[in-house]
Amino acid sequence: MHRKIIIVLSIIFLSEAITYAQSYELKKAQAFYYYQEYDSALFYLQKELKHSPNNPKLYIFKGDILLEKNNPNGALNNYLQANKIKNGIANVKTATAYSKLKNYKKTYNLLDNSLKNRKTSLMKLKHTPYLQDFTNTDYWTQLKEKYKTSKYEYLLDEIAFDIKYKEYDNALDKIDNYLMKNNKKHKLYYLQGKILLLTSDTTGALSSFSKAQSLKPNNLLYLTEYTKLLINSKKYKKANKLLKNKTKKIANKPLIIKWLGISYYYTNKYNQSITILKDSVLKYYYKDTISWYYLSLSYFQNNNYFKALKAINQAIKLDPNNEKYLFLRGKIYYKTHAYKIAIKEFKKLIDLNPNNGKYFFYLAKTQFAIGEKYNACNNFHKAFNRKYMKADDYIRKFCVN
Repeated sequence: MHRKIIIVLSIIFLSEAITYAQSYELKKAQAFYYYQEYDSALFYLQKELKHSPNNPKLYIFKGDILLEKNNPNGALNNYLQANKIKNGIANVKTATAYSKLKNYKKTYNLLDNSLKNRKTSLMKLKHTPYLQDFTNTDYWTQLKEKYKTSKYEYLLDEIAFDIKYKEYDNALDKIDNYLMKNNKKHKLYYLQGKILLLTSDTTGALSSFSKAQSLKPNNLLYLTEYTKLLINSKKYKKANKLLKNKTKKIANKPLIIKWLGISYYYTNKYNQSITILKDSVLKYYYKDTISWYYLSLSYFQNNNYFKALKAINQAIKLDPNNEKYLFLRGKIYYKTHAYKIAIKEFKKLIDLNPNNGKYFFYLAKTQFAIGEKYNACNNFHKAFNRKYMKADDYIRKFCVN
């Protein structure tokens, strides 16, 4: 009896895991789409479609790719297939394909239906890619006359306009005035946070993102912005706890779960950081230089300098003049006693930024390690003159005649 219960429960949990897990092929397709490598995205999506031929969302995704490839007929066929599997799921998408094909009558009919059933809004449609030509037609005028735009939607449009033209004070005033009447609008708190970040008010932005995220806990955009800012504000434990509680929700979202990996790095859990960054992010988003950087840092902290070097080389390949990346590679060379290569690295950094005392300090340490005391002391002094105070101890200990 107990065995039967265990088997049934195992089947339930396994089916949930299968339903929940996102395949390698789909994640690769999404990553290539993100990088605008549409042929590769299609290649992996076709593999996924063989496994799940009745998933309407896959046909919508394929339609999106084909639309980006300027193949509106192909996009239309896939949106129609999605609607055939689940009626109405791709009405707005289908309308965009018809608009691209300049069949504005069919575009109108589909959008009219979506607006009538409250599946979209005029403001959303106004900013939908590939509907821009349609919004210049008489059909669009008819839709505007038939359906009203709410005051809140007008407000969002005005705020977007203010942000575009850097009228940040105007936007913030509009947000504050509305929130005084209705403090449950999560999107306004999110926009407020974005604007405050643009005006360098990190504390205010944190508060705004926190409110947006608390009002809409499962919104992945809010979660990402909030945790990124927590990490940038050195609130590592708080970011880690928040993301750990959302692990199941973000497991299939590599560009979000990477912040959990980064928060593990800052809470000294390097093995967990390595696992997430290597297997959950870079397996798919191979161009994500931030993940390569923190993967390298995690290997570095685990004294695995060979893997740290491989990881940071990938970051530098994608971003050749990033000072943080070059500095970490210089430190790896120093740690592995590859002093001559390290010296070249630190000199390159000094050429990029001659006012950073830290680079002179590490150049001096490396020169000292190979017996170039005169050059080392000269660079320790340069580091100290650029306010890198650690250099003072070395000057007192090694450079006093």
